[in-house]
Amino acid sequence: MGDFKYLDKVLHTDAPDTRYIFTNLIGLPNYQYIHPVKQRTVYRLVASLLDEDRDRMITDIIVFGSTVTLFCDSFSDIDIAILGTFEDFTTRLPLYNYGEVDLFAYNKEKFLEMLDGNKFYQEIMGKGVRVYEQLSTSSKG
Repeated sequence: MGDFKYLDKVLHTDAPDTRYIFTNLIGLPNYQYIHPVKQRTVYRLVASLLDEDRDRMITDIIVFGSTVTLFCDSFSDIDIAILGTFEDFTTRLPLYNYGEVDLFAYNKEKFLEMLDGNKFYQEIMGKGVRVYEQLSTSSKG
C-alpha cells in the first residue's frame, strides 16, 4: 500500500481535479471514468439497486475510491455512495454477488448540509463519479 501512496504523490493522482478516462464499455455517461475492470459490475449493481427502488427514493449514485483510479484491479472493492430522500436505506440485494462492495447511503439533503465540514463527503463529491442522477420532472408544461 505504501508503494501506491508514493506513486500517488509522484503522479499527483491525489489532486482533486484528477480524472482518468478509460474506454467506455457500457456506453452510458460517466462510465469512461470507471476502470474497465469494474464497469460491467458497477452497471449491474446500479441497475439492480434502481430496480429494487420501487418508490424512487434514490436520487444519486456515486462511485468513488480505487474503482475510479489507475490502481483498480479485479480484486479491488467497489465504493459506492447512494443519496436519496430516505431517512434509512437498506437493500435486499446480495451484494457479495458483485464482489466486495462498500455501500454508503445518506439522506441527500443532510449530506449536502454537512458537506463543508466532512472530508469523507468531500472525497465522495470531489473524486467520485456520478453514474445515476434522478432528474426531477417538471409539473409545468
